[in-house]
Amino acid sequence: MSSRFEEELKRRDNFNTPKDGTNVQQPGCLVSNVRCNPNAKKVYLIQADYFATMVNAQVAKIVLEEEMNQCVEVIRLPIDKGLELMASNGHNEMYAMLEYWYLSRKFQYMKYVESQKSIIDAGNLGVFGKHGWFILSHMLDQYPGIDVYREYRTDTAAKYLAENSSSNVGRFIGPSITWVSYENQIISNLKLKLEVQFARSREPEEEIVGKVLSAKARKSTALFYLWYPHYLFHIVQLKDVYLPAYSDSCWTVYNQQHGLIDCDYPTEILKKLISPDTTNNPALLHFFNKFSYDSKDQVEIMGDVVWNNMSLWDASCKWIRNNTGIVRQWIPKSEPQQNAIIIGSIIGSVVALLAVCCILFFVGLLFFLMYRKKLRKRLMRFAPRSLPITVVFTDIQNSTLLWNLFPEKMKTALEIHNLLMRVNIEKYRGYECKTQGDSFMIAFDNPVLALGFCLSVQRDLLHANWPLELLDHDDTREVKYEEQLVYRGPRVRMGVHCGSDCEIHLDKTTKRIDYIGNTVNKASKIESIAVGGRIYCSEEFIEALKQKLVTQHMTANKEEDSVLKLLSTDSIQFKALGVEKLIGLEGFHSIYWVMDLRCKRTLYTQQLELPGLNIFNTEFMKIGELEQYILNPTSLDEDAKSRLLFDLFSVLNNGLYDIPTEAWSLKPIHNLFSIVYQYIYARLKELMG
Repeated sequence: MSSRFEEELKRRDNFNTPKDGTNVQQPGCLVSNVRCNPNAKKVYLIQADYFATMVNAQVAKIVLEEEMNQCVEVIRLPIDKGLELMASNGHNEMYAMLEYWYLSRKFQYMKYVESQKSIIDAGNLGVFGKHGWFILSHMLDQYPGIDVYREYRTDTAAKYLAENSSSNVGRFIGPSITWVSYENQIISNLKLKLEVQFARSREPEEEIVGKVLSAKARKSTALFYLWYPHYLFHIVQLKDVYLPAYSDSCWTVYNQQHGLIDCDYPTEILKKLISPDTTNNPALLHFFNKFSYDSKDQVEIMGDVVWNNMSLWDASCKWIRNNTGIVRQWIPKSEPQQNAIIIGSIIGSVVALLAVCCILFFVGLLFFLMYRKKLRKRLMRFAPRSLPITVVFTDIQNSTLLWNLFPEKMKTALEIHNLLMRVNIEKYRGYECKTQGDSFMIAFDNPVLALGFCLSVQRDLLHANWPLELLDHDDTREVKYEEQLVYRGPRVRMGVHCGSDCEIHLDKTTKRIDYIGNTVNKASKIESIAVGGRIYCSEEFIEALKQKLVTQHMTANKEEDSVLKLLSTDSIQFKALGVEKLIGLEGFHSIYWVMDLRCKRTLYTQQLELPGLNIFNTEFMKIGELEQYILNPTSLDEDAKSRLLFDLFSVLNNGLYDIPTEAWSLKPIHNLFSIVYQYIYARLKELMG
């Protein structure tokens, strides 16, 4: 926090804040006059030199003095000095530090809390803290994908982020050069085309905020270092940048000291610490254990101070008055109060029980029915009501084994997985038909949005904050290729098909729409042969995408537009894997792999995983298709025979000739089969003649 801003806060608060240690009655926030008990032992709140800790201390001070009659003194100290004071004098005085970044100061926590036990952990503050990289939200509209670090390796992104047209590297608005940060390490190790522009003024935070606000006003670019919670989030929409996920193995002291950091900063729930003497006071112990609020609450108070020119006391008081329900949970109830509440509740309940129960029952029933109807309508608003439909099936690879090995961690992993799935279902206007275990069935009325859903889920799964213990297994282990993350966490396989061979059915009991027929069965069977981390699809799905691409160049949906752009620029391609005989379905079915060329996973799969897959899918499947033709020559039309011949040549060619093999760009020669047949027949006659 800048010294200038700090002086301004002192000036504002001098008009409102009751002075520490005085017995003079002063106007309060919740009471008409503040008068703490001078005979009681004082509580010392240790406040660091940044804004958020001032908010915590001010809110706690108001409540302690006005609701618990407890005198409070705020002591401003650096974190290290505050910990030393609590550890050395904590058995004699009551101290509290209401915001502690555990992961950033893990060794001090282990020393004072776990080893010496000279400081007590009072639980979580409820606020999420994170240092990291951010961009302005409008940049995603200008440049989809600019929130992923891999994009910063491209010349296009470098030009987009450059400070001027003559620069060939992007500008990164960095922290103060005097702060401990790892931006240069991350940029160097990830090979990003960025240059850190360190804040060099005496007020580095103000310099960063000023540059961001200037970029927002001009709708220009700003990639910058910041932390959350921060008052800037109160008025500006910011987006996180996806860096490689944080891990303990990346963030070691050795890596920090030797320039090897190549992952994101940690995200943590901030802790509260108290001295041992504080635990001797049950009321204060209750207060500090229960003292908790959200990150958005902290941002709201800071925002009122900065943007609405309120004093810290006024902003804290405003929040307390608007959130009395939360504040009441912090304050312990005395035994007489508790007894009075219990007796009053019993008497009141007996007197009013019969009348109130009847009213509440009918009112509650009415609201329940209305809520259920509204919820059902909301859940079904994207359900396709006409054909054709696109169906997506998803499943976690080897999930049964993972549940047996990591039962507790898989509960957390499943919550993360389901949350990511449902967020993307909502984002891409899908309809969640069924869920069984970790398997989802989703229906879309638009194949483009179905593709966008699959790509987005795979990206989000890669960057999710999975339990670290879960990452020790082959099916979840972190894999890097060319220094980029290609796998991390559970591998989810996906199968997609588009068709009209199904019935739309409304269940009379659940009032939900369901889909029954071969379209659903085919999507399910495609998913069953897919591999974790990949998206497999049918030929019909690709044809549906082609139709959309030809007829619909611009829509009102930015998600759909971004996928159409990827298709039109060949950033998404489809590789033919051959044909499969799917159980329960007649004939042979062409299977394709969706290749996201923006992602290193595609190259990794092609070079290290796909060769083995090609042997199975091409030789076996082409033989199956030949078998079908030999048994029934009329079963394939000329184009199908030409495509079969072309595919067989591609397999036998083995790279001798450079021919296109991607399904999206493949344009088979019509009547190729007949042309080749006539040529061979003519050559045979010539040789025999």
